[in-house]
Amino acid sequence: MDSESFAREVGYLVRERRKALGITQSVFAEMTGLSRRFVVSLEMGETPGVRMSTLLHVFEVLGISLTLSVEEDDVIAEESKNDHASLLSDKRAKDDKKRYENAFERLAGDLGRSIE
Repeated sequence: MDSESFAREVGYLVRERRKALGITQSVFAEMTGLSRRFVVSLEMGETPGVRMSTLLHVFEVLGISLTLSVEEDDVIAEESKNDHASLLSDKRAKDDKKRYENAFERLAGDLGRSIE
């Protein structure tokens, strides 16, 4: 999932949860300390570069709890124990990036289930 798709998915989830709670965008902006303009952009999926700390604050205000786990297979875990330099390798960086992307995809899916 690319950052633009993720932003759209998060925006949809935030909007649906806010509406389910009966909160207007203006009131939500006040509750979060964000501008109404930012809230509108967030809900429309127009903030692909939004900081994770901002998203976590928004989720907290909306009563959305998150669980994030990063899974690591045994081979890579053993490599890490035996060779700390492997943590800096290009392959490891790409593998980590893919794991985080997968974790965020699961996160987006979990958010969708928790609001419905």
